[in-house]
Amino acid sequence: MANCQFRNVVDAPACLPMREVIRVADQKARQSAKIRQIGETLIAEGYHGLNEQAKALGLPRSTTWTILRGTHKASGLSVAIINRMLASPAIPPRVRLTIFEYIQEKRAGLYGDCKQSVRSFTAHLEGGQQFLDSGRRAS
Repeated sequence: MANCQFRNVVDAPACLPMREVIRVADQKARQSAKIRQIGETLIAEGYHGLNEQAKALGLPRSTTWTILRGTHKASGLSVAIINRMLASPAIPPRVRLTIFEYIQEKRAGLYGDCKQSVRSFTAHLEGGQQFLDSGRRAS
């Protein structure tokens, strides 16, 4: 997408041809699935209760609930939320890996973000940026 004039699929039809609107919807569905995967990984790691999950992610219960339900805002996880999760000493390694996958996919533009949004997202990453940079050198 060339610009950031719309914020969600509802706004998109006036701006884009229908095939582009469908593509954006698919990208947002992919993003929601990856966010839900964070919750599924927490459960697989034995974090079944909301209190346990919130503590592991280093987030308030209400934020954790919104994220894990898969109904988080259309723009996905904010850099601030990602940085807080990665800074949590209690986060299980598999959950951390899922967050890194989310970061990589978002940076690759797989969630429909414009280049300006991706650059801003990348510029504000803290712990995830170090991991991604070390992975790029190792490749």
